[in-house]
Amino acid sequence: MQDSVAIRAVGRDGGVVIGDHAILAHNASVIGPATIGAPGGAAAFVGFNAVIDGATVQPGAMVSSLAKVSPGIVIPTGMKVKPGMHIKTQAEAEQESLGKVEPVTRGDIQFMNDVIHVNETLAAGYSAQAIESPSSVRGIGPNPPAPTFNPISHTPTLAGTPTVAPRFRNRIIGDVQMTNLPRQLHRVMGHGNSIRADEASPFLVGSIARMTNRVTVHGLEHSDLILGDRNAFGFHSVIHGGSDSGQNPKETTVVGDRVRVGAWAVVFRSTIGDRVRIGRYAYVDGSTLAPGTFVPRGAIIVNNQFLGRVQWV
Repeated sequence: MQDSVAIRAVGRDGGVVIGDHAILAHNASVIGPATIGAPGGAAAFVGFNAVIDGATVQPGAMVSSLAKVSPGIVIPTGMKVKPGMHIKTQAEAEQESLGKVEPVTRGDIQFMNDVIHVNETLAAGYSAQAIESPSSVRGIGPNPPAPTFNPISHTPTLAGTPTVAPRFRNRIIGDVQMTNLPRQLHRVMGHGNSIRADEASPFLVGSIARMTNRVTVHGLEHSDLILGDRNAFGFHSVIHGGSDSGQNPKETTVVGDRVRVGAWAVVFRSTIGDRVRIGRYAYVDGSTLAPGTFVPRGAIIVNNQFLGRVQWV
């Protein structure tokens, strides 16, 4: 369970079952009654800002970012819900011809296994770090060494000064090099935010204009991330780095200056030009947005192609 995941088991019949090898990515929501994976089962994946509402994701199934699965639906083994789709019938969960799902590929399986390996490694590292120094796993502090993808522990640098602040209300971890002073961050950041350079690193972060609540900034292993100056990040948004062949350089996710990212929006392994406006619930993956681009509410842009709108907002 990654940053800002929400699991709600409400009422006598609202229980949630999380199986072995289940992956709940940043800001995902699971509302009971729901089942993700199975005890002893293969990996099951719920993506960034995806919502599982009273549904089942079987072992070996995936739900992509900003997709939603409605009550009573079962996403079967071997199927992947596409980004932004709303699965409202069992036929939509099973039939490719309806355009909302596609088969899980060998690459998808490798990706899930890699995610599990990375997070098991980090969990062990954070546990050991917490035993040695309980305050180091709170607020602003170092990442645990995590061979092979991030073998060195780094302390965040704020305005040129290495900074450890366990009482800071948000998490800033690892090789994060920020322009703001701590007192400035207190003014511009909300609560429940995570800027976490424990897998990807370094993160170069310019002055933040505004970061509301439950914003996650992270990246896949062997990548890095640059955020420019005077950017604003809306509630529950995700900025995530990762390697993608369409980028230049391919390992770097870049967000320019004076960018506005709307609530619940996801930016994944992309290059975002200056003064871009990304609407609420939009999904941008593997793409380059020219300076001044406006991305409408709920737009789905993958590999520089507009694929439609998020269907449940």
